[in-house]
Amino acid sequence: MVFAFGDSRAEWLRDALLLFKDCGFDDSCLPAEDPADSEPEVVRSTLTTGKARKSFEDVQELDQLRNKSSKICWRPRKITQFCENQWKFLAPVFSTRKHNYDVRSMAILPFISKYFEVGQGSFGRVYKYEIHPDHITDPLRPEPCPTVFAVKEILPSDKEDRRKVAVHWMSEANALAKMNELNQNHIVRFITAFRRYDKHEEEHYLMFEWADGGNLQNLWKEMTQPNLTPSLVKAVLGQLRGLARALNAAHYPTNVGGGVCRHGDLKPANILWFRGGGEIGTLKIGDWGEAKIQNQFTELRPNRTTAQYGTVRYEAPEARTGLDPAFIGQPRMRRSRLYDIWAMGCITLEFLIWIMYGTEALNEFNRRFENSSFYEWKTEHGQRVTKVHEIAIQYMDRLALDPVCQVGTTALGDLLEIVRTGLLVVALPQRLGRDVNSERFGLSTEKSRVALSSAQATEEPLVKSDEAAPLVRTSSEPAEQHGIEINIVPAASEDTNTLQEAEPVQRGPVGKNVTTRLLASELVQRLENILPADDGDEGESQDDDGKLFVDDDDSYWLPDEPRLPRTILPHRPMPLRPANHSEYQTDATAPTSIHRIISDEFTQLDDEWDYIIDNRFARTLMSAVKTNDLSYGRPTHLSSKLCSECRILLDGLSRPAYSIVYKVPQLEYRATSQICDLCVTLWRTCRRFNGRSYPTAQFDKRGSFVTINGRGYPALAIVQTTGKSTTFLVTMSAKDIQIASPWLLEAGSATYYETLRQWLRQCDEEHSQGCCGSSKKRGFQVRLSPQRLPTRLIEVGATDDKEVRLREMEANDIGQWIALSHQWGLAPHFSTTRLNLEDHLKGIKVENLPATFRDAVSVTRALHCRYLWIDSICIIQGPDGDFNEEARRMEEVYSGAHCVLAASCATSHLSGFLKPRHERNYTGLLRERETPLYVCDMIDDFQSHVLNGGLNSRGWVMQEHALARRTIFFTEYQTYWECGEGVRCETMTKMKNNLAAFQGDPNFPQILIDAPQGERIVRLQELYRTYSRLGLSNNFDRPMAIDGLQRRLLRTLNAKGGYGVFDEGESKGLLRRSLLWCRGAGTASLGRIRFPIGTAISQVPSWSWMAYTGAIDYLSVGFGQLDWEDVRSPWSADPNAAIRTDLVDGKPSLTAVAYGYDAVTSFDGERLLRILDTPGGSRQEKIFCVVLGKQKEYVSLDQRIHYLLYIAQVKTTTRDGNRMFERVGAGWLPGRCIDKQGFEVSIY
Repeated sequence: MVFAFGDSRAEWLRDALLLFKDCGFDDSCLPAEDPADSEPEVVRSTLTTGKARKSFEDVQELDQLRNKSSKICWRPRKITQFCENQWKFLAPVFSTRKHNYDVRSMAILPFISKYFEVGQGSFGRVYKYEIHPDHITDPLRPEPCPTVFAVKEILPSDKEDRRKVAVHWMSEANALAKMNELNQNHIVRFITAFRRYDKHEEEHYLMFEWADGGNLQNLWKEMTQPNLTPSLVKAVLGQLRGLARALNAAHYPTNVGGGVCRHGDLKPANILWFRGGGEIGTLKIGDWGEAKIQNQFTELRPNRTTAQYGTVRYEAPEARTGLDPAFIGQPRMRRSRLYDIWAMGCITLEFLIWIMYGTEALNEFNRRFENSSFYEWKTEHGQRVTKVHEIAIQYMDRLALDPVCQVGTTALGDLLEIVRTGLLVVALPQRLGRDVNSERFGLSTEKSRVALSSAQATEEPLVKSDEAAPLVRTSSEPAEQHGIEINIVPAASEDTNTLQEAEPVQRGPVGKNVTTRLLASELVQRLENILPADDGDEGESQDDDGKLFVDDDDSYWLPDEPRLPRTILPHRPMPLRPANHSEYQTDATAPTSIHRIISDEFTQLDDEWDYIIDNRFARTLMSAVKTNDLSYGRPTHLSSKLCSECRILLDGLSRPAYSIVYKVPQLEYRATSQICDLCVTLWRTCRRFNGRSYPTAQFDKRGSFVTINGRGYPALAIVQTTGKSTTFLVTMSAKDIQIASPWLLEAGSATYYETLRQWLRQCDEEHSQGCCGSSKKRGFQVRLSPQRLPTRLIEVGATDDKEVRLREMEANDIGQWIALSHQWGLAPHFSTTRLNLEDHLKGIKVENLPATFRDAVSVTRALHCRYLWIDSICIIQGPDGDFNEEARRMEEVYSGAHCVLAASCATSHLSGFLKPRHERNYTGLLRERETPLYVCDMIDDFQSHVLNGGLNSRGWVMQEHALARRTIFFTEYQTYWECGEGVRCETMTKMKNNLAAFQGDPNFPQILIDAPQGERIVRLQELYRTYSRLGLSNNFDRPMAIDGLQRRLLRTLNAKGGYGVFDEGESKGLLRRSLLWCRGAGTASLGRIRFPIGTAISQVPSWSWMAYTGAIDYLSVGFGQLDWEDVRSPWSADPNAAIRTDLVDGKPSLTAVAYGYDAVTSFDGERLLRILDTPGGSRQEKIFCVVLGKQKEYVSLDQRIHYLLYIAQVKTTTRDGNRMFERVGAGWLPGRCIDKQGFEVSIY
């Protein structure tokens, strides 16, 4: 300890050391607390008395300590010097028994050599380090501990991900510790995790045993031409068997309470190579960073997986097609342990190619795939199906011809048969290999399997009663005059948020002999049939009862027959696109959801919400509350009744990430018996999320939130108050937990209004020069300039004023206004008309305003804003009003507003929105010498409370939301704030979502400016899909209610257009894709809207979806896959025409070439599509088609798919006597169905 003093006088050192000796202060008391983290007087007393980390609440005791230390002068400089120097002697000793360490950045790490960077892993970079032998212990293994280890540094991919690193680090450490418990030789051993930190920065590391050979790819590269011998075949099979056993142990652990585990990113780079032992060393599965541990099996899990997607090359087909829901409401996009089995099939096939033909042949095989997956989509018998990739099939066929790979007579042949019939198999076992009853009660039952895929299947796909009907079927009705009627069958039910694509289906007959993918346990069994457990084990032990033994002679392992030459391997490159469209199908299929396109093309468009801890703003707010003599006004109740399990959980809540599994019956008993207060909260959460249906409940703490049973959405939130800790050691957990009040404030209270003001203040001060500044400050190109005040505004006056008055604004008037977004509800409505205009200009008594408007006045006054805009008051209503003129100014009103108040919980003028909210349940937990924690119900759900709420289901509200630069949403659960930096909750949580950010963009649609064209199209189509599903009181408002938003879009894209159609001139794709809309699935028919004369937009062409009622979708057309045909829009004729959203003075038309068609010519099992806008309506004499685009020239013109508008002639003609046509539908046909000669038409 003496060295920590640095240079000091001998006499002073002697006095200090004697005092330390008298007080029992020795090296075990280190580290002493940093004066930067504690009060200097406490540090001084601690160094004097040896009572480290003790709170000194007794003033008399502290005075005695001061007197005792008076002869030693602990000046601030000496305290700092001691605290800094002590870290030189506090290098940590790592142990495999402890899974994580927190190490101050000033401490010296015990590594004595850093060799080189090994490479990149998931979420980090890996290095080779040598550690001092005295600083590593491994109590679980008596032999001398190795000193060379792999150290992985967890790195954020960008600034935004930095906050996620601590959670990912702890989550991965927990998963790795679980893997250690499996005690498998073929799983890379985890040593420990450590975090270096100071006040401003953290570094996160993981330690593993060192793989001296690298990974499986290094093995293949080093042994470029393996000498095929019986011993090598045994060695390879032994390693594959070991990897299968490791997966089986992870998939089906004996300790059920610990949860099952799926790796999720199995690939050669993640199988590490240890050179020692056996002919090829030992292979171990590593990089469990994407591993997911669940207490429920996928078949019953109600949510999509939260792990990142694995490498596309080795992903299973269900990563794209999804899994059939086991119950209503369960999402398709879940991943099961069978995902790992498919990856094992890919790796095993590569292993076979390598061992038989060497590294060069393996490299050629991989080049042929061009980074695609081991599966592909095909069209068979009119259905899109998923199959093993043709290249993989070709190679397996070729391998099967080699004498060393004969099924039934050779080991490699039997291994190939496992790949063919058990691993690279699209079909999945029934219930994903689990039985519901065995899942709930732990019973072992014989698996029943149902085939979901077959190459020769001709039956209709199996459709569950709770799933949508197939999108396309051949009608059994008599054929039309010129073709077979192909109609969309309406879905049984419709999800208004997402429409699932016509997925590649997994179909086939049901029967016992149908092949489905193996489970891990079955894979182990099949491999042990080839290589019994006592043969080639290389140190493993296994019970061999029941195994099928094979005669152990060399002819089985390597037959003595001439090999086929390597040149027979498939070598011709595959065509860029298939040669026979009747067997292949591109991604241009039925209507799709945005999420399916995003997954392939635009991964940045994530539809998941991120929950962000922001304690800086929370401290600022609470400081403002204190400064203004306000309070949160409720006494805190802290629980003292905790069971033993919840005390363990309480300790775990101090970590960035933690998992615990409860037995549900015991949890219910302790809760209902009031034995444990925290169990009451956990049991209530179980009931909310259907957790009582399962034997166990797994709670995962990540940051400041807790999920249950692997759900992606948090079920509980953990908060702490700003109350001062009784300890003076700053814990790392403090920054991982949100500072907030566990209860909600009374809406309309002084503290509540202070919260709203602080939201505005923070946005004004920190975002004013960026995305959220006023339109003048931003100078953004899509906004109109110069800004002017609305025609009329309500002057709200001071807080105690009894009246407000309507003002007609003059040109030189200035000021800020707040706009109200609300539902009108049922009549009568409070509004301004020509009759009462003068009265409103003189003044309106606040007490005479309906509740919603009174609340808007109160909030506007509290936000210190002078003016308020309410549509029903500021726009003159009635037939003699000025709605048509003012409706065109909506864009200026909402985009120029200081902020928008969205009355989400108000259903009418009379409802009000400052009313009591749902009570939030919470449990306060007392921690020794630390601030209390509060476990609260999770109520942060912007998606459900706002975006899917009643207000946002109205058509006019979409543009009010999109055009506003910031909005305060008043819901029945809590209040939300949205600006360009995301969403803030009244609970202090900050939320972000890349898809929601599009409409929440204060500079809407700035996000499109730098976006690639494909992303622009996807976002525009999703915007209009959503809008078409919103409600309007007057159907004829459909084009007008989105007109302001559409004008903004046209300016941003520098395009012409209107009616939901965009024309970029020479860039043809956007216009054609805008026209390829269709009647939405679940919508039986679109209804034509009759537009009254004199409305703002009174003429809408038939080729615009705005001319109809009902939901629409867009035909999914792969990007870069079509050649576009000539079509002239109303804006094409005049290249200098101004941007228009309507053409009131004339009838807008499209000019194109129309063709006759004959669908019967195509009907040979190939898919074709015709979606009529109004099926079953009055029959036209004849329907023609207009070709908008054709599949690129990968196949002959007759085989190429043509994307079409279907049109029909109407009875009326133009003034010139020319025929007039209208659109009646959309779809596609192969070229041979379409007449060669066409004629020019005008479509109105």
